[in-house]
Amino acid sequence: TICLFFEEWTPPPHFPKGRDMEFFPSNNNNDDGGGGLLPNMERLRTQGLQLMQAYTTSPMCGTSRYSTITGRYPSRSSFNKLKNQEDDDISDIVIPKTKLLDTSQVVDGQDCSENNLAAVLQQNGYRTGMVGKWHLGNTDRDNYDYDAFREHVQGCGFDYAEALYAENLWDDIYWTEWHSHNMEYMTERAVNFITTTSSQTEEEEEE
Repeated sequence: TICLFFEEWTPPPHFPKGRDMEFFPSNNNNDDGGGGLLPNMERLRTQGLQLMQAYTTSPMCGTSRYSTITGRYPSRSSFNKLKNQEDDDISDIVIPKTKLLDTSQVVDGQDCSENNLAAVLQQNGYRTGMVGKWHLGNTDRDNYDYDAFREHVQGCGFDYAEALYAENLWDDIYWTEWHSHNMEYMTERAVNFITTTSSQTEEEEEE
């Protein structure tokens, strides 16, 4: 895979008003491509990046996402094991069966509250945050509630969860004022979490 970007990098065009744009400096490159504030970004844009090897436990977004956050094969998810028990069938690696959910009906069934990277980090004193696409829960499309969805994500090891969208945006039910595929808002929320957490850490160290 070869990645190339031909337009010069610029700050997000629709970043939420009121945020300090110093987090997104203009590149201001010289004609020879050097001297800008974002040399690595500029090198990627002009020279590209060739990816020679790639590995994944599963080619689908949700199942691969499960493996990334848990370090487990998708077939070993608590929810998958429960469904296979009910169906009396071999493990089927599909997104509807691969969820980050707890269940007491299988052995070692605490994927959400214990067996994932965010939960382990949180339990060891780190502050954790999540923005963007989740696609690891069971969404009731007839009774979708953003606040309840956010609480579920926080229950899986995240102190902060905002600018979320539950899954692929097939339907209008997820398109609300901010709770959609709004990349600028997601970026703003991520930057806000990082800077706020950094400030809190510095204050704690000074004390």
